[in-house]
Amino acid sequence: DYPGLLTEEPDFSIFTEDVALFDPSGKRLQSIGQYEQVFRALRLLRKTTMVHSEVTYRLTVADSMIRVRWVAKLWMRPMVVVPGYKSEPPRLQLDGISEYELNDEGAIKLHRLSDIALTDEGAAVSAPLSFVWPVPELAVPELARPFFGQLKAALPH
Repeated sequence: DYPGLLTEEPDFSIFTEDVALFDPSGKRLQSIGQYEQVFRALRLLRKTTMVHSEVTYRLTVADSMIRVRWVAKLWMRPMVVVPGYKSEPPRLQLDGISEYELNDEGAIKLHRLSDIALTDEGAAVSAPLSFVWPVPELAVPELARPFFGQLKAALPH
């Protein structure tokens, strides 16, 4: 599923119901519902902030561990377009490693992210990933929280 990761929903049937996602700071979430939310957020970011993306990977398997070295090339939407001037979309590159631990039945029970590096035109930049995690305190800026509460209450249930 890696090549279509940012544009198509992956096959979640290969994960356990209590799949856990870890990053270098520790456990980020634990449930298939929260895990699916991460991928929905990634697809939304792709649709709203990028003009093109390309994901490549290299996979190795050993016993009950699958290790994937992945590279996501992201062509971002230009922030300012001046009529009459060509504007090339800025390209970012996100590299990382995903390690998947399997349970006795062969389903993925744990996904660990590591060695994440973001580069911009060849120079490394900071890669804060907190906007992806489905935790309200991290996903919604503090000043926007009252608005989202009102919006949620107004939506049909």
